[in-house]
Amino acid sequence: MSNTVMLIHGAWLTPPSWERLQSRYQEQGYRVLAPVGRIVDHHDRLIRALREPPILIGHSYGGLIVQKLLDRGLGASGVSLAGVPIRGLLLLGIGTGIHAPNPRRPPLLLIAGESDLTIPPAIVRATFARQRRSPSPTAYKSFPGRSHFLLAEPGWEEVADYAIDWATHHAWKAPHTAPSPERRSLE
Repeated sequence: MSNTVMLIHGAWLTPPSWERLQSRYQEQGYRVLAPVGRIVDHHDRLIRALREPPILIGHSYGGLIVQKLLDRGLGASGVSLAGVPIRGLLLLGIGTGIHAPNPRRPPLLLIAGESDLTIPPAIVRATFARQRRSPSPTAYKSFPGRSHFLLAEPGWEEVADYAIDWATHHAWKAPHTAPSPERRSLE
């Protein structure tokens, strides 16, 4: 099990937006990192410098970064909270290069807020439909009555606990890159 969690904020937020979640996970014994940065390669370098692959949790644009890092085989598992769609940026001329059926991708949980008007559940479900083509564990969870700001509204603890429980349960026990499909170990 990974004891390190890396929190990746969205485009309009900063690391202090994670303070409540960071405190909650630290109280549970996790080492929690919330680095500044919005570029995938920046997070890639930080992850590779760690002694163990972290659990990755990102919100909105940070959720897209989590998916990109997992696609590179980084992390023990990942959670995308109301993540920007992996194909939606093509409208802006920005491709993500995510290879959804990637067998080296660590486990991924996609979370939606049922009342999210920014990244509606239908968009998160569409991302789930693409990502579940990977042989790695892939799951979708929608929280009723929750908006885009799942972790900043009443009941955020339920979302936080579900995310870390799923990610911990499904985390790969491997180096920074995923094991070959024949040697995958899930617990």
